[in-house]
Amino acid sequence: QACRFNQLTSKTHAISGIPMATPCWPGAYSLLAWVSLCLGFGAATQLPSYPVGSVKPLLLVDPRWRVQVGGRVYHAPHSLLGLSENVSDYYAAVGSKEALSTELLEKRVGGEGRLHVFHLPEGTSMLQTLPTLGRGRRSSMSSLLQLRNGIELKDTFPQYQVSDAYDHPLNLAGQGLESRAVGLVTPEVIEDYLQRLVQLPTRSYTNSSASEAAREWLLSEFQALGLSTCLQTFERSGLSEANVIAYVPGSTDDTLTVGAHYDSRPYDGPAPGAEDNGSGVATMLAMAKAFTTTNAKPVKNIYFVAFAGEEPGLWGSEEFADALSIGSLPQDCSETKHGLFMQRSGSKRRGGKAQPEHTAIIMDEVGWQSPSMAPTVNLESLDWTRSLMDHLAQSCKLHNNEDLNIVHNGQPFGSDHMSFLERSMAAVLVINGDDEAYPNYHQSTDTIDNVNFEYTAKIARMNMGAVLRVAGLQ
Repeated sequence: QACRFNQLTSKTHAISGIPMATPCWPGAYSLLAWVSLCLGFGAATQLPSYPVGSVKPLLLVDPRWRVQVGGRVYHAPHSLLGLSENVSDYYAAVGSKEALSTELLEKRVGGEGRLHVFHLPEGTSMLQTLPTLGRGRRSSMSSLLQLRNGIELKDTFPQYQVSDAYDHPLNLAGQGLESRAVGLVTPEVIEDYLQRLVQLPTRSYTNSSASEAAREWLLSEFQALGLSTCLQTFERSGLSEANVIAYVPGSTDDTLTVGAHYDSRPYDGPAPGAEDNGSGVATMLAMAKAFTTTNAKPVKNIYFVAFAGEEPGLWGSEEFADALSIGSLPQDCSETKHGLFMQRSGSKRRGGKAQPEHTAIIMDEVGWQSPSMAPTVNLESLDWTRSLMDHLAQSCKLHNNEDLNIVHNGQPFGSDHMSFLERSMAAVLVINGDDEAYPNYHQSTDTIDNVNFEYTAKIARMNMGAVLRVAGLQ
């Protein structure tokens, strides 16, 4: 009974890499674990695993639990390896390996790509510092997910499943207006905005004059659309920063924020930031232009916001979300038709509570189409925001004729949507489907020739339709 096995097979030792074709015999599992340690193969303390789709290795699979992470199946280790035998002592997270602290690297016992498995037998409380959810996309990671037997975490984000029970929230007249607005969001309009934006040599938050030039340009573009505008100024790390806000009043106290950060990297030298995040800013401006051209009158108050300081740590979106939640946005961008919203304070309305409901659609890196996949967009958010994601997915289905694939990451991290989610406000990050692979990330080579405007326009059409559905029409 000391030996556990399923099938006799010739496989590679999951710990040591030793080719094996050995029948099961008493004590073999224990002996091989001991041999691995003696040979030094257990020094890395990696959780034993085998490739997905392979026949289970004969002597090495403890059947008490298995979890799939990426392309490998991990299972209970032998006690000789010095790792816990309980599946609940292991946690997974999504994010760049560069984002892992020294402490987390020491606790990492498995994973591949942006998926990581950590051994935390004392729980997350044993960590000196928890994973950073905010900061730049490749310098942060998701919250830790406790593993359980049978869980599957894929190395590619799963397809977003659209609900069959979805009902379009707009009447026929509203649906006609939606179609007109979507038709105005074209590749040419987005390209025009981005061409002019990247003429600024840099938008680095560390360069005060460059940041001011970017703000002035954004204000002038919003004002040219006839929108009420304001600056939300704040200070971080001794620097003066500001969000640029355009405001469309609604008939209720609820709000919808359409946002994109405008700062760029590298911090020194040329930083055109065409993909990150000029593409998001240009798309937001194109949507604002389409909205005003149709003379749409929303039910919810709409804020088109260019956030400052995303790269150093979501500075602008944190300031905005805080002010939104307590009703302290600048007066020029805070008057509603009833004149009441910004005199109130409180949290998000849920379950019929008499407090404003705040939602957000955030765009970051929406211009680069990965050559390794069909045109794909990732809707990243916690699963409780499904109604918001459904509006985006259904809009995409209608306006893109299945030409844009939608995937979903339910372990969000590393962009301005986190500032809303952490304050219990429904928010979705719209980002290209393979953002980790963009080769010009945070480099001076992040130029406009990397942006595919046909692809970006597909994302913009999806977002435009969703904005009208979420905001509602009077």
